[in-house]
Amino acid sequence: MSGLLWLGLAPLIILPLLGCALCWVLCAARRIVAMTWLISGLCAAAAAPAVALCLRGQALQGAQGWLALDALSAFHLAVMYAVFILSSVYAQVYFEGELSSGALSLAQVRQYAALWLGSLAA
Repeated sequence: MSGLLWLGLAPLIILPLLGCALCWVLCAARRIVAMTWLISGLCAAAAAPAVALCLRGQALQGAQGWLALDALSAFHLAVMYAVFILSSVYAQVYFEGELSSGALSLAQVRQYAALWLGSLAA
């Protein structure tokens, strides 16, 4: 089942890194903040099949046994993505006042998004 592990987990690293790169290209601060929850949701959707397999008792392995996703790891992954999605949606509301008043600059929003999505990829 090593192919399933790479197929299921590679997007979990690639999507946030692409989001990090995209946050430096976008010019609208609100779009950058919205992109954080969009990327978090896409990663959760990409992880769902692997999590479902593992929670049914089928552990996934890759890299000749160096990487493994068992039921406990899958549960942790699901909880982590739930926290990331909810926190990202809350950030949209939380930053709205600062974005409206101009207290939060585009550079600061880009830095937030890059750090947030970088930690999602970790």
